[in-house]
Amino acid sequence: MTQRQLQVGDYLLLRPEDVGGTTTRAFYASVVNVARSMVTVVSVLSGQEDSRFELARRLAELRVVPRSEATGLKPREWPRQAVWVSADSSYRSGQARGYSESKLEIWTTQGVMSVTRRQLVSDVHPLISIALGFQGWPIRAWPKPRLQALHANLMAKLEDMGRPNRGIPTVPEWLGELAPLADITQLARAQVEWIDPASGLSQLCSLQHAFLFVVYQEMQGQPPSGLIERLGTTLTEEPGNFRAWIDRLQEQGGNGAEHQTAITAQAFLASLSDDDASDAGDARTDEQERSEITQALPAGSAQHAAGNRVSTNDDAAELELLEFLRDHRPHLLQTYMRRSATQTVSPATTSLRVRPATIDINPAPTKRNKKAFCATTDQERVHQVFMSEIHKGKSGEAYMEYLTTSSLPLDFHPGMLSRLYDIGFGSKGLSISHFGRIGYLERLRKAAKGNVDMTDFTLPVPASPVLSSWAQLHAATRGFLHYCSEMCDPTTICVAAALDNFALQLEGWNHWLPNEMPTVVLWINATMERYRNAAAHDSLSGASTRAEAAGWFSNANPELQSILITAISERSYRALNPARKVDPRRRPHENKSQGKMPAERKVPAAVVEALPHKDGKEVYFRFLS
Repeated sequence: MTQRQLQVGDYLLLRPEDVGGTTTRAFYASVVNVARSMVTVVSVLSGQEDSRFELARRLAELRVVPRSEATGLKPREWPRQAVWVSADSSYRSGQARGYSESKLEIWTTQGVMSVTRRQLVSDVHPLISIALGFQGWPIRAWPKPRLQALHANLMAKLEDMGRPNRGIPTVPEWLGELAPLADITQLARAQVEWIDPASGLSQLCSLQHAFLFVVYQEMQGQPPSGLIERLGTTLTEEPGNFRAWIDRLQEQGGNGAEHQTAITAQAFLASLSDDDASDAGDARTDEQERSEITQALPAGSAQHAAGNRVSTNDDAAELELLEFLRDHRPHLLQTYMRRSATQTVSPATTSLRVRPATIDINPAPTKRNKKAFCATTDQERVHQVFMSEIHKGKSGEAYMEYLTTSSLPLDFHPGMLSRLYDIGFGSKGLSISHFGRIGYLERLRKAAKGNVDMTDFTLPVPASPVLSSWAQLHAATRGFLHYCSEMCDPTTICVAAALDNFALQLEGWNHWLPNEMPTVVLWINATMERYRNAAAHDSLSGASTRAEAAGWFSNANPELQSILITAISERSYRALNPARKVDPRRRPHENKSQGKMPAERKVPAAVVEALPHKDGKEVYFRFLS
C-alpha cells in the first residue's frame, strides 16, 4: 500500500528532539510549505514563541497525525503529564514518560504500558493519578461517566479541606469512599516515583505529601502554623524530615490536626459578654467571677486553666466543666450549652455538611437481566479498537441503546447487534448481507408487529438473506459503510469504503454471474473476519497489521482468484455435463414399476375356463375349507 504524499495543511505531532530541543514538550504543528527534502511547519499552540520550524521531509512523514486529532481536541502536551488510559477492559492512571515509535510509554504502579494515542482518554491532575493508580478500574463496573464523577468529587473535597481552623487533613479522610477497595492508610505512606514536569527530575514522594501540597499550595488553603515550611516547593519535592514530622503528629494527636477542643471553664468565662452575664442574672463583674471560679475549681482543673494547656481528653474536660457549672454556677449552664452547640462542631461533621454528594463505590448488588447484553473480555478489547473517539469508553448497554434508537437505515436485530459489537463476521455469525438497507416506514411496521423482543440480546443471529443481484450486494456494502461512518474509527471506515468500491468494480469486470453471488458473500465475510482477528492481535501486541486491510479488497487477492478459478471450473463442468431431464409428472416417491402396463397372464385359457366361478369371479381353492 503506497504511502500518501505529504501536503500543505497536514498535521504533525512533533517531539522536542525533532526541533533541536527548542521546546520542552511535544506539540502539534501544521504544514505550511513542502519542498523536495525540507518541510516548514507552524505550531498550532497559541502563545508559543518561534512557532515556525523546518525539518526533514522524511521525518515529517513519520509524524503525520489525523486532522481530527490536532484540531478536534485541544492540543495536549502528553509527555510528563498525568494521564488516564484504557487498557484491555479497564482504565488505568499513570504518567507519560517516553516514546516508542508511534506510541507513548505510560508509567503506572502496575508497570510500564505502551499505548497508542487513541487509548489516551484524558489528562488528569497528578494527585488524582497517584491516588487512583493503585489498581485498574474495570470499564464495565466503572464506565467513563462514573469515573469522571469520582474525579470531580475528589477535587471538590480538596477545596473544602483547606479551609481555616480545620486542622491538618489526612489521606484516609479524603479517600474514605475508596476504603473498601484498598488499604488507604498504607497507600498514604507508600512512596511513589514521579517525574517533575518542569525539571524532569525523578523523585520519590508520598501520597500524604502530595495531598497536603495540593491542599495548601495549589488550592491556597489556610494551613496551620509551621506547615508550609515542611511542604517544599513542588508536588514531588518532599523534604527529608516530612515523614518524621507527620509520624510525630499522628502519635501525639491521632491525625496531627490542631482540632478544636472542648471549652474549658476559664476559656468559657473569659468569653462571656456583658449580655450573657446579664441574661444569667449575675450582677457581679467578670473579674470577680473569674477569680472566685478559679479558686473553686478542683486542683486538676486549676492547673489546667493556669497552664493554659489543652486537655488530652476532651470528653473528660467537658464533663468536668458541666459538673462544676451544675454545682457552683447553675445559672450559666444554659449559656454554656448554647455556646458549645455553635462552637464545638467537629471537623468531620462540618466536612460532611459542605462535602458534595458522595459516590457509591460498592452499590448494592442487583440481579442482572438474563436477556441483557454481556460482552466477553475479548469483545470489549476489540470493541475499543474499532470504536471512534466519541463512542469509545461507553458501556455495552449504551451502545445497544444508541443503535436501536438511531436513524441508520439498517435492520438492527438484537442477535445481530451482539455480534456487531466486535464486528464478528464469518464464523462468529455476522454476514455482509445483514446490512441490507431498510426504509424508515418498513422499520416502523416491523416494530409494530412486535415479532422480535428488541431487549433480548441472547437471541441467535438471524439467517442472512440470500443475495441474488449486484444491486442487493451494493445496498449491503453501502449499509455497512454507513454504520462504520457513524460508529467506527478512521481505519475501519477506510476498510468499509474499500469494500464498497470493490463491489462496484466486481460488477463492472463481469467475472461473476448473479447465481454466484453467495460465493462472493462468503469471501467478503471471511475477509472481514480476518480484519477482526487482526484488530484483536493488534490490541495485544501493539502492532498495526489491520491498517493493510483496505488493500485486501482487490482482484489481485490470491484467495479471491482461487475462488474465481473454482467457480469457472464448475461452470465448465455444468456446461459439458448437462443434468438429465426428469419427467415433471413423475412423483419422487413413485416406484419404478408404477406407470407400466400389467404383465400378460401365462395360465392357459383351457385351465382358466375349467376353474369354478362365483358371481363372475374365480374361486381360489386355498380359502375353501
